[in-house]
Amino acid sequence: MGKFTHLKGSDLEVARTWSIRSGMNPIKKVAQILKRHLSNLLTYFEHPISNGVAKSLNSKIQGIKSRERSFWSFEGFRNGIFFSMESWI
Repeated sequence: MGKFTHLKGSDLEVARTWSIRSGMNPIKKVAQILKRHLSNLLTYFEHPISNGVAKSLNSKIQGIKSRERSFWSFEGFRNGIFFSMESWI
């Protein structure tokens, strides 16, 4: 079980209600964002995995694609990726 499983819905609702009644617009905005994404946030704390590695790999491939606009074929593009992967490992 995650670290934040002891939080009850009522605790979170009290905090959200306070933030909305505070009258401070930046705090209200954060409360609305947290309300929209609360289930995803709590899921992350229960199962702490992310897609950061996949995003990083995709970013490197996109960088290769923009640098090497002279690929004539998919095979050339693929070889460019494999050639660049030497430095990733």
